[in-house]
Amino acid sequence: MTWLYLTFIVACAAHVQTPKTQAPGTPWAWYGEFMGVAPQVDKALLDAGYHIAYLPIPDMYGSPEAVAKMNLFYEEMVGCGLARKPLMIGVSRGGLYVYNWAEANPGKVAGIVGMSPVLDFKSWPRKIPAEWEKLKAQYHFASDVEAMAYTKNPVDNLAPLARFNVPLLNIYGVDDDVAPWTENTWLVDARYTGGAKSIGLPGMGHNIYAGINPDLVMNFALGAQ
Repeated sequence: MTWLYLTFIVACAAHVQTPKTQAPGTPWAWYGEFMGVAPQVDKALLDAGYHIAYLPIPDMYGSPEAVAKMNLFYEEMVGCGLARKPLMIGVSRGGLYVYNWAEANPGKVAGIVGMSPVLDFKSWPRKIPAEWEKLKAQYHFASDVEAMAYTKNPVDNLAPLARFNVPLLNIYGVDDDVAPWTENTWLVDARYTGGAKSIGLPGMGHNIYAGINPDLVMNFALGAQ
């Protein structure tokens, strides 16, 4: 396999890992953040002929400006011949990126895999002052009150995904105290009217990545194509 380092018109260095043998339909998986954190999953994707992509736009928290950059990246990737519907992978805060992009582009998504996903910034990073201030600046909130009144977090904006019946798989640690599932994936389960599945890993906290069974992700990915 090889790594391709590409510079896109979004002025960011994008990372694309290519499989030895490309699968029919040129499928690809797109990480919102932390590409490589679950190498066993990446290996399974590559072995199945998927490309794996990551656009590094850190500290943007899935803001509208981040979504705009992701739109440009998507057009570049599709223009290179990859599938029009990527599998989105939201790791931790990457959940804000992939869900917000998917909710803005529901017809362009094969499915979403969340791994300890943050799906409401009132859950994280609300209690971390430095991160919270950076988030408010990214979203152009003038105050905490304005931020807390925001109604377009992923958990609030699931209707577009449901209209396209985008399949969702969220995997979380039952003992996660960083992005508790009760404030994130549980809300998706309670509100989503499309096809969603959540799997809790007992005895695990936020960093579940090495414990994720790659077959679980691959079965979902292949079913979502």
